[in-house]
Amino acid sequence: MMKSPTRRRIAQAVLLAFGIAQAAQVPAMPTGAAVTAGGASISSSGSNMTINQSTPKAAINWQQFNIAPGESVRFVQPGTSAIALNRVLGQDPSAILGRLSANGQVFLLNPNGVLFGKGAQVDVGGIVASTLNLSDADFLAGRYGFSGQGGTVTNQGTIEAAEGGYVVLLAPRVANEGVISARLGTAAMAAGEQATLTLSGNKLLAIAVDRDAVGALVANRQLIQRMAVRSF
Repeated sequence: MMKSPTRRRIAQAVLLAFGIAQAAQVPAMPTGAAVTAGGASISSSGSNMTINQSTPKAAINWQQFNIAPGESVRFVQPGTSAIALNRVLGQDPSAILGRLSANGQVFLLNPNGVLFGKGAQVDVGGIVASTLNLSDADFLAGRYGFSGQGGTVTNQGTIEAAEGGYVVLLAPRVANEGVISARLGTAAMAAGEQATLTLSGNKLLAIAVDRDAVGALVANRQLIQRMAVRSF
């Protein structure tokens, strides 16, 4: 069975960003959702997916979390302090090549890697993109301690947080080749295998990173527009 042009574009983008040896079948749109904590409902219409979150915190496990060019995934949340934790259990990196939006905060965790490709548009209250893991128990208790030995988080697109919000790229290896904007907020690129975030409402107050990880790397080649930016 031949790949569709959309699948080929995603596979090629993942290949270029992560150096994968063979093109994998990387399907468009997130698939295989299971809500593990809190309340959320998921609906799709054509190239658009909407996640309606009914509780201040919700955790969703996915088999794949990809957004192809021309596709959109939108989180509708109770408010700016609401957080949706999205954990990818499959074996492929996440390729965000379309539009991701949320009126609140989104955590996207995939140990295989996260790519915001050229043309990606992210418009959220706040976002953490990481290859490290966070348990549901810690998430619900407000303990944002991430750990793991995941791959790379790369931004080649445009990631924008709402005023006062935050953008966190967190992995053993982090690269920004696009645009990150956090007006009157915080943009943080953090490399390590353990990190703890301190949040208050929709704001990032602090981030503590384990500096002992071998090979930890932050590479920023493009523009970060912010009130405060931190590289760890």
